[in-house]
Amino acid sequence: MSHVLRMVYIIFIANLCEAQLTDKTSRIPEECGLVTTSDRITNGLNATLGQFPFMALIGYTRTVFQVNLVQFVCGGTIINEEYILTAAHCFGVTLTFVRLGELDTRNNTDCVDVEGFVECGDPFIDIHIEKKIIHNGFNSTNFKNDIALIKLAKKIKFTDYVQPICLPINVNINLEQSPLTVSGWGTTTSSTSVGSAVLQYALINIWQTKICNNALSSEVRPLTDTQICGNGKNGQDACRGDSGGPLFAVQTIDFRPRYFQIGVVSFGATGGCADSKLPSVYTNIRKYLTWILQNIQ
Repeated sequence: MSHVLRMVYIIFIANLCEAQLTDKTSRIPEECGLVTTSDRITNGLNATLGQFPFMALIGYTRTVFQVNLVQFVCGGTIINEEYILTAAHCFGVTLTFVRLGELDTRNNTDCVDVEGFVECGDPFIDIHIEKKIIHNGFNSTNFKNDIALIKLAKKIKFTDYVQPICLPINVNINLEQSPLTVSGWGTTTSSTSVGSAVLQYALINIWQTKICNNALSSEVRPLTDTQICGNGKNGQDACRGDSGGPLFAVQTIDFRPRYFQIGVVSFGATGGCADSKLPSVYTNIRKYLTWILQNIQ
């Protein structure tokens, strides 16, 4: 093949791939992440009803003495009517379903008192899993490429309490200047393995990579640009059970504030949670947008 023909072929393939990704972008809902209210979150705050309708719980089923037990070990986010975004290290043989529309795991239907008026949501929804998609570059030792997708067995019916989060496609978000939030049902102290019954959230500040590497063990460093490092004030942090959940920011698009997912909770520094000197690490969503779009069928 001549040099000219080779260049024409390369340009043709590049344009074809771009057209295919543009088509896949249409699978990401335009109505997403609308703000309606102002592995765990340490020292976090209780979320309120409908505050983060994009949250998902990843359900694991195991049989003990012929009794099926359900556990929620990881979280995730709704990105469209069929797919959940989560962390690759959350996948296991007993991962069987996803729960949506949840706030307090102790209740089938959640209610809150708003200035004397009781508002109740819808009962939570459990949907079985059709397909698990793990990034083929995932490394379970250093947690590089810690990202995965779950395809649900049936489409999600969106409601006021079940909605997709926005992905940062064609949106420029300055991480150092934007307030970031992490949310999940993980443990609320580093000394316990029991997750929070109520969805928690906390504010996170970005750390410089060099400072973060100094706080991490040799097995997981150095971090790359596919990872984000941070922690919150007063020990607010992500921890066990928050894995797979979102790190997100609010951006105003067309005069409407929306939640945009920036990261996926991946792992924390050795030494426990709720320590302002120890960071958590998140998979950087912006580096995996092409992978996400390529794997949404």
